Amino acid sequence: MMNRLMESVESLLIVFGLRILWILPESFVRELACLVGWALSETLRSRRRIIEQNLRIAFGPDLSPSRIAHIRQQCWINICLTAVEVLRFPCQGEKYLRGIRAEGMEHLQNSLSDGRGAILVTAHLGNWELAGAWLAQRVPFGVIARPLNQKPLARLLDGLRAQMGMTVFAKKSALKGVLSFLRRGGLVAFMLDQHASRQSVAVPFFGQPAKTVTSVAMLAVRTGAAVHLGYTWRTPDGGIHGRVHPAFQTESTGDLEHDILEATAQYTLAIETAIREHPECWLWMHRRWRKPKPAGIQKKAPKSGQK
Repeated sequence: MMNRLMESVESLLIVFGLRILWILPESFVRELACLVGWALSETLRSRRRIIEQNLRIAFGPDLSPSRIAHIRQQCWINICLTAVEVLRFPCQGEKYLRGIRAEGMEHLQNSLSDGRGAILVTAHLGNWELAGAWLAQRVPFGVIARPLNQKPLARLLDGLRAQMGMTVFAKKSALKGVLSFLRRGGLVAFMLDQHASRQSVAVPFFGQPAKTVTSVAMLAVRTGAAVHLGYTWRTPDGGIHGRVHPAFQTESTGDLEHDILEATAQYTLAIETAIREHPECWLWMHRRWRKPKPAGIQKKAPKSGQK
């Protein structure tokens, strides 16, 4: 009973907060998001340590303190701007989507034209939620999502994604729905930039082993669907730019375990390259590297298999 009461209170607070957020001027909300992002970057010390440690793992000891501080602040600002844009989508969505500039959609269209669907590997880079909304206006689009622990927030996010036109597959029970969606010619997105403890392999990410899910490679083998890299980043003028790459070219050796490892390494290397190009826009506060380096792991990632 108490849990239900707390959920009801949380839901009312969320609705009240959204109503206020929707009526505030856009310029004020964005300035506030930037201020909050800066404040979080300076006050959340545990996350600050994680960000700085991750940056040193990724870029080595030569990264200057000022550069580290800049990336730390900007990645928090990007998160806050992303949250504001998602929450204000019901009232500002059309404006936000008009501001997205994208390249490479022809690669997706070519892959989708064969009727087997396509898979998009992506990262928490730029505003990934608006990218999904933009794609959903053009192709049948689905996304694998892990439900939030807070039920009111989970319902809110599910509702917002539905308004954006996305089909959401719960992570724990996604396989059947994803296979059906691909057979109907849909595009399914997977986030491949987060630590995965299950159904994963260790592949190089910024030169260090990182546990990464194998589901994309396994789906590609099972369905024959093409796999593309796609991501967004923020531009200096405040806009959002997106890019879709040509399909990955992977070899089938007959050794399924080897092929899955190599394909997952290719996807991860491609994501790493995108993050290197736009480090201010990635989720550096995530603990991506969690395991000690196991004996025998390859020291270099294979070359990207993109055309």
